[in-house]
Amino acid sequence: MICHTMSAQVGAIEQVIQAVKAGELSQADIAASVNRVHDLKHWYLSSSTLPIPTPTLATSEARNTRQTSLASEIYAKSTTVVRSVPGSFPLSSDPKKKIVFVSPGKTLVGGGAVASGEEKTREHYTPASYIDLLRVQNPNIIDVRFHGGIAVSADDEKHITEANAVIFATRNASLSSYQKDYGLALGKKLGEKLIVVATCDPYDFLEEKDEIKNYITIYEPTIPAFKSAVDIIFGITKPLGTLPVGTPPIQHEIRPFTNSEEDIDKLWSLWHVVFPKWPIERPRLSKLLGAKNGLHYLHDKGFCISYLMDGPQGKIAAVGVLPNFRRRGLGTSLINKARIELQDPAHTTDVRDSTSCEIGSDFPRFWPQVPIDFAQADKDFFLHRGISFH
Repeated sequence: MICHTMSAQVGAIEQVIQAVKAGELSQADIAASVNRVHDLKHWYLSSSTLPIPTPTLATSEARNTRQTSLASEIYAKSTTVVRSVPGSFPLSSDPKKKIVFVSPGKTLVGGGAVASGEEKTREHYTPASYIDLLRVQNPNIIDVRFHGGIAVSADDEKHITEANAVIFATRNASLSSYQKDYGLALGKKLGEKLIVVATCDPYDFLEEKDEIKNYITIYEPTIPAFKSAVDIIFGITKPLGTLPVGTPPIQHEIRPFTNSEEDIDKLWSLWHVVFPKWPIERPRLSKLLGAKNGLHYLHDKGFCISYLMDGPQGKIAAVGVLPNFRRRGLGTSLINKARIELQDPAHTTDVRDSTSCEIGSDFPRFWPQVPIDFAQADKDFFLHRGISFH
């Protein structure tokens, strides 16, 4: 079943025909699929057992009410808050709060001509009626429509800058550079005040965690779906959806530290950028890294220093990633690499089936005691990855 345009349906049929001719698909496979659909329809849609109701206005209204209620429930369960900053929403319905709604508008055909032909299903604009749903919650919300190749007016830019919150709806921005670029610019400018709603593909800003801090996806650009997002943004309902897609993990090129002069210089240089509060002299760092029980790892943008201790225990003494390359999985990859190697029996004659892993160092010791001015976010990074503190 292809719920799409006529050209897509015809194209799919042609692809099946080509697959049969090429031997990639057999007639038997097609027949088996048809039989499964036939059996399913026969089981649930036997015309001999279906009652024939006499429609009335009352029954029609009751059915419509039930269907509307069911649809709202389904949309509420699918709408997903991919990420958010605590306190960014729910937004207030106070009309004194300045809220701006920004969305891509349909670009008119030049010369007053009317576009004709088959309607595309991956358009890069959102329905103009979205603003009506928002104004039910706050009648003073300002509507800003922008278009590719046309700069937003000075008045609209002023509204956006002065807003208490900006809601930015996208449609297939992952395939529309002008939406993508404008969204990223708004994210850098507004930070936590920006709430992005991806109304079709969930990929629009799936990876841009630094720029887009509040990100909601509704999977289809329909009015009921967008209403579900509005209800979440204004605190009428709670988000229940779960993101069914993700991004593949980045494969970082992490290599073992070789204790060469070049590697020592590299790690020493990284150290002073990552840990500016705790400078260390190069000879001392070289001595600490050269301990026979050391297992260290390097990346162009980070490092991990770890040691095998007596007994079934491994200790990660330090993990560092350059500030501009954090929150990209490199720190996690460095830790995972160290943990795997610390538990590898090839590195020791001890039986290490129950190897534990901790953050810290006994000998060699980098600090006389654990620094007390670590931010809680730094501690949470390790705790969420199963690293214990003592």
